[in-house]
Amino acid sequence: NIGIGGSDLGPAMVSAALAHYGSGPNLHYVSNVDPSHLHDILCRCQPDKTLVIVTSKTFTTAETMRNAALARQWLGDHPAPGALASRIVAVTAAPERARAWGVDERQIFDFDEGVGGRYSLWSAVGLPVMIDIGPKRFAEMLAGAARLDDHFKTMPLASNVPVIMGLLRVWNRNCLSCPTHGLMPYDQRLALLPAWAQQLEMESNGKSVDRDGKVITYATTPVIWGEAGTGCQHSFFQALHQGTDIVPLDILVPLKASGMTLDGDWDSSHRILVANALAQAEALAVGSENKVEPHRHFAGGRPSSLITWEATTPAVLGQLLALYEHITVVSGFVWNVNSFDQWGVELGKVMANRFSAVLAGEAKADDLSATAADLLADIMAGAPGKN
Repeated sequence: NIGIGGSDLGPAMVSAALAHYGSGPNLHYVSNVDPSHLHDILCRCQPDKTLVIVTSKTFTTAETMRNAALARQWLGDHPAPGALASRIVAVTAAPERARAWGVDERQIFDFDEGVGGRYSLWSAVGLPVMIDIGPKRFAEMLAGAARLDDHFKTMPLASNVPVIMGLLRVWNRNCLSCPTHGLMPYDQRLALLPAWAQQLEMESNGKSVDRDGKVITYATTPVIWGEAGTGCQHSFFQALHQGTDIVPLDILVPLKASGMTLDGDWDSSHRILVANALAQAEALAVGSENKVEPHRHFAGGRPSSLITWEATTPAVLGQLLALYEHITVVSGFVWNVNSFDQWGVELGKVMANRFSAVLAGEAKADDLSATAADLLADIMAGAPGKN
């Protein structure tokens, strides 16, 4: 299977996080219009055993549809039993466009147009995940998310975890003036979680105008970033402990290993992993005083939230992802922004279409900046056939 979609990392992140539950066919995700991404994946696939899943809310997103066209061409160049249309599936809120593009009516999975891409994992957009881990496990993930939804809806504010963490994010951003927020999962299978949360938070709350259309005079979303531990301890944690900027962190770690099928003392290695996560939280908080050797002094007082769970299961992952969705919404409410639009993303798409038209010789660069026009002219001059 090849899943072709936009930049929403949800399905790819979940497949990686639950790799130890994977029981379906080999699954590959393509999100980048860079041709090397799709090309290198197709080189590893057998055309007669490949199903292409095209995920696009509008079925017009330029990058997604370009990759879909290349994949369809590749399938057509390698005939297999059955019609070409039977080897392509569409997941979209615009089924009529998918039909017009050539997808069989029976292989279109629709979802509501009001579902934003970064919140869409729970819809038909999760189809590749369901194929990967099976419908039973996928249902367990949905049930886990629903439990967190119920917690958010019913728990008093003082003990409501998403509310508390959302308010902490606002506190760190606006009261402590911390411009970034790190997510450090001590679980290699969750290595894509920071990038997923980055899109979730920054696309939702990266706004400078409030819901009433007024210019905001306070900071909104922090820059979200992170890496999987323990590797990050040997790269940027030096700056987190002793640098001039304070960076709040979420340190996430399962307390037990899961999915270890080979012989070996995997539990001992996992205990070392857990010890490292706890140690980093402790060191950031309390530091280590050394007035004699200032270069070995650690001030401490650097905030982190330690998030633990027993083992990474579909239900637990559903809870974890729903938790971060609600944190984003809570902070968005406090900042009084619309967490469900993304006009900055749309502007980039419009500009990319204009530049593509110029590079294709279908439009002039007259209405672009002088710098852009000069760069395009240089590119066009160096294009094949121009020298």
